[in-house]
Amino acid sequence: MKGQQFLFRYLSIMILILIMDIFAFNILKNSILAILFLILNIGFLIYMQGFEKDKSEKILDVNITIFAYSVLYFIFIYILGIVAGYVITIYNHTFLAMLKNVIPVIIIIILEEILRYQVVKKTKGNKSQIIILLLMIVFFIIFDIRNAFPLNGNFRDLLDVTSTTFLPTTAKNIVLTLIVYLSGYKSTIFYRLITEIPIYIVPIYPNLGPYVTGIVEMTFPIITFLAVKSVLVKKKEFYIRKNKYISKIIAVPIIIILIIAIMLVSNYFKYYALCIVSNSMYPELARGDVVIVKKLNKKEKDQIKLGDILVYSKDNRVIVHRVVYTSEISGKKIYITKGDNNETEDNYIIKKSDVIGVALYKIPIIGYPSVWLSEMR
Repeated sequence: MKGQQFLFRYLSIMILILIMDIFAFNILKNSILAILFLILNIGFLIYMQGFEKDKSEKILDVNITIFAYSVLYFIFIYILGIVAGYVITIYNHTFLAMLKNVIPVIIIIILEEILRYQVVKKTKGNKSQIIILLLMIVFFIIFDIRNAFPLNGNFRDLLDVTSTTFLPTTAKNIVLTLIVYLSGYKSTIFYRLITEIPIYIVPIYPNLGPYVTGIVEMTFPIITFLAVKSVLVKKKEFYIRKNKYISKIIAVPIIIILIIAIMLVSNYFKYYALCIVSNSMYPELARGDVVIVKKLNKKEKDQIKLGDILVYSKDNRVIVHRVVYTSEISGKKIYITKGDNNETEDNYIIKKSDVIGVALYKIPIIGYPSVWLSEMR
């Protein structure tokens, strides 16, 4: 009982400290200070009540399931992005910048899950377990949404934070606590790494809007937990049919990825992939790069500006060149383009009817097989 009273008081005090920090100090918005805060919490808890080792034997089963559902999650949201559109992420994607962004996040994830596990193990089987776990969930929710404050005080801001941050974070922390309870902290670390790190690495991300994003991010952890629970309950059956089960898990994402790849190059959707076959736009675009093209409607074509990389059709060829001049002839807008690596402008004008879209982002090198195949014809 003394241990439970200690945890109750400890978590209550930590929650008050977090609330005070959000509304008065804003110290923990700094990643280094947030890491130190978690280390101090773990150290204090271990000093007072000892360290609980993760002895779970179910990690492989759980991690395979988590991986499969995470792949399906990303496939699903990127399919939605074909309809809703994509945006370039706000993070710098140079190697050093990615390290700077990712390393603190990884450390915080690891520390949070170790701390979560320590509390869960020390409460397991006790009468006041539910109260302690609820306090712990509140602690992690406040810690995770600390960067969403302060608000401007209007209802719209409150609604946005609730739908895009508070509710998904609540669902995530409840699920993480349940997974830790069933299979240890290594599984939750794995879950968080493969679901939270990609945003810092991938160049483009589906622009689903705040509310759809909130719904998806709130639903996915729940679905994942139900899948994990099902695997753990059927553990014996899982091992009997292990090879068959794993092959199905691996096959489904691969098939879906192939379908998406076909859809991306089919040019039937708002966004599609296009291979660069020359060096006329070097160094911005090199031979063998693939660009993500956003197709433009009539209204969007009027918003084309100098510097945009235009994708257009001319003499039955699709060309990707930069806009260097815009004008109007008889009330109709025209464009002059030039390859960055070419010495002169293109010797023709581009009409709105020639325009397909604009190049948003490139994926280096992966288009070389298409280039080689086209040259073999």
